[in-house]
Amino acid sequence: MIKITFLMFTLLNVAGCVGTMSGAYETFAEDLGSLIGKSFESSYVYNIGYLAQLKPDEIKPLTNGNEIRVYAINPPRIQKCKVHIEVDINSIVVGATSEGPECWRAY
Repeated sequence: MIKITFLMFTLLNVAGCVGTMSGAYETFAEDLGSLIGKSFESSYVYNIGYLAQLKPDEIKPLTNGNEIRVYAINPPRIQKCKVHIEVDINSIVVGATSEGPECWRAY
């Protein structure tokens, strides 16, 4: 009986950890998605800050007049997370994505 209880406890903890990281990636994606349609000047991402106050690592002009601003998010991140924000000519966020293993947020 003790072995079964321990096994169930271990399985529940492992399943909880997997769900937690999955949810953390989704939470970060939702944070970025909530920027769409808002002014870039007031765009805030939890644990990153106001994007307009940060210097982008790269700016990519697009043929439609928009530009993509790329931010490499480091501390407290150990590995890489890059955030790509597409901003139109009126300084409105029209797209937001991320790439890298550290693009997550605890919820």
